[in-house]
Amino acid sequence: MSEGIEDYTEGSHTYDAFQHVNPGIEFVLEEIENNDRPYMLNMSGGGRANDYPSDKSEYGNHSVTVVGYQNDGTDIASELEIHDTWNSNSHVLSYANWFAHSCITVET
Repeated sequence: MSEGIEDYTEGSHTYDAFQHVNPGIEFVLEEIENNDRPYMLNMSGGGRANDYPSDKSEYGNHSVTVVGYQNDGTDIASELEIHDTWNSNSHVLSYANWFAHSCITVET
């Protein structure tokens, strides 16, 4: 993990960063619903956000911030609400629309 992510300190606030390699769907529920915090999703071979037109690029190797999820009425997160740094809007990405992934969480 990058030392810049793990060791950054601003003012009197410090935190620890943790990398999770290929976590399952229960990770999404835990971080967003139970811990009430966003996390960084690092994708390899990431697909396109559901609300992007077909002529837009796929994410490929890109990191996004997961801020929420949508489900189908069950406890299964079928779509992730993300911020991707390509613009200031939130977008929807189908869960597992990537080849491989890791996630970074922060705990204070």
